[in-house]
Amino acid sequence: MFFKKLTNKLLALLFLSTSIPVSIVGLYGIYSSTNTLTNQAISQLDAEVNSQGQKLTNFLDIISSEVRFLKTVPPIQGIIRARENGGIDKDDSSTYDAWVNRLNIIFVGIMKEKNYYLKLRFLDENGTEIVRVDNLNDSLKVIAKKDMENHKNKDFFQETLNIDVKDTYISTISLKRTKNGEIEHPYIPVIRCAIAINNVNGQKRGIILADVSAEILLKKIEEANKGEERKLFLVDEKGYYLFNPDKQKQWGKDLNTQEKLSLYYPQEIVEKILSRKAGNISENTNSIISYYSPTANNDLIIIGQSPKEVIFSSIAAFRNVTGLIIILSLGGALALGIWLLSRITENINKAVTIIASSSMQIMGTTEQQSRIASQQAISVNETSATMDELGVSSQQSAQQTQAASVAAQQALNLTEEGNHAVDLSLKGMSKLQTKVSGIADKIFQLNEQTNQISNISNLVSNLANQTNMLALNAAVEAVRAGENGKGFGVIATEIRKLSDDSKNSANKITILVTDIQNAIQSTVTVTQEGTQTLQEGIQINQKTADVFLGVANAVNNMVLNNQQISLNIKQQANAIQEVVKRMNNLNQGAQETSSGINQTNIGIQKLNDGAQTLKSII
Repeated sequence: MFFKKLTNKLLALLFLSTSIPVSIVGLYGIYSSTNTLTNQAISQLDAEVNSQGQKLTNFLDIISSEVRFLKTVPPIQGIIRARENGGIDKDDSSTYDAWVNRLNIIFVGIMKEKNYYLKLRFLDENGTEIVRVDNLNDSLKVIAKKDMENHKNKDFFQETLNIDVKDTYISTISLKRTKNGEIEHPYIPVIRCAIAINNVNGQKRGIILADVSAEILLKKIEEANKGEERKLFLVDEKGYYLFNPDKQKQWGKDLNTQEKLSLYYPQEIVEKILSRKAGNISENTNSIISYYSPTANNDLIIIGQSPKEVIFSSIAAFRNVTGLIIILSLGGALALGIWLLSRITENINKAVTIIASSSMQIMGTTEQQSRIASQQAISVNETSATMDELGVSSQQSAQQTQAASVAAQQALNLTEEGNHAVDLSLKGMSKLQTKVSGIADKIFQLNEQTNQISNISNLVSNLANQTNMLALNAAVEAVRAGENGKGFGVIATEIRKLSDDSKNSANKITILVTDIQNAIQSTVTVTQEGTQTLQEGIQINQKTADVFLGVANAVNNMVLNNQQISLNIKQQANAIQEVVKRMNNLNQGAQETSSGINQTNIGIQKLNDGAQTLKSII
């Protein structure tokens, strides 16, 4: 039963130690490959979408620059000046019609060179066409005045007039329509570019309007598609498809089919795509999506899409290979485990045989030890009687010891009281030290104030000397001046000032004397308190002496008790001699027991060898 459980545990351990690492490596490989393919697919898709967006931006920039160039050609301002001057250009006397013909020639030349222009027009400030050239099936036609149209109410006209004259208007892509508003067949995608025209006074006098074929843009996007692996789309600001590999989904806005992003994507994804920013989406969708809005016209958005099932098709094969490797690894490991277990079982059986033989030897030795133990039991019984006598004597010793313990406890209590008294004495001494320190501080203050008195006294002496000198000078000055005693008046004034200083110094001396008296009084008080503290210390020390006297008496009692204990111990010593004799018998039996134990050790050593063999196998 034991070997079966051990076999099962080893097989389980072998299975886990093999399957877990292989599974971890396989799963990590799948995870790492998935992330790598995802990042690579996103990078490639972003690069393609950004490339197509840049191509669209470059094309629109070219159209914008060309329309700006047309704004600067001389016939534009010539026509405006002629219209404002009754049909004659006052600058060079050219007529209105002459300037119109010149602009027609320029329009035709540009459209011959740039075949993507479908129409070039110059509209006045009321939306009426002044000059117009159409590209009809690669044939250029200058439209006569009678066939001119008015576009005052068209969105492109109003929006162009409302923007700054330096900016160009670029429309979204729409299908070309007839004069009656019907969509032409086959479909021709058109994008319009316009710019406002001002006269020399800054007044808006019309717009230049270019209708451009968007076929070249859509063709480039179509060429960038790679079937199911990668699809590119072009939508307007509302999400309507302008290009879709599925032609049935294009031009949803123009054809009123409502084919747009919201029919095929969740609202959250649609909002991100139509945010007119660049970015990508790989979560909560079955495809990786990248989107880009050209800077030249934020109403157009290019979208790239790659299905995850196509990107991760190689991961499925890798997953199958990983599973096969795991199965083969487990099979090999289990076969090896079964072979190892058979070898281990054989070695365990041998070890068990050795253990059984050793056990028989141990049993024989144990019987011998049992007989010796019986002999030892007899000696132990005799020893027990002797130990009873020893117990009686020990009881008496215990009683005496208890009395000694009580006396010792009394000594301990008295000692604690002595310690407490000593502690109080120390505290009293501490207070005394504090008071003495106070006396020293006060004496120091008294010394400083005495020094100040000395300084002020010196000042008074100096002032007296100066007063004498001034008085002498006043007398001399009075004699010299005669009746002109002005000098004497000045000296008299100085004498009064010195007298005032002398008076102030005297006041300071009075204050300092008062402070000295207060300090002396404080010193006296502190000294009295110190004397009282010393008296308390003497009383405390007296208590201490009394306490330790009690300790001495207690210790004396302990000595008497210990003498009695000594007699009892002598009786116990005699009993112990008898115990020693009995123990000799026990010792002899112990020697025989030792011999049996040696045999036991030999058997145990063999048993240990078998156990070590079993341990190394397991």
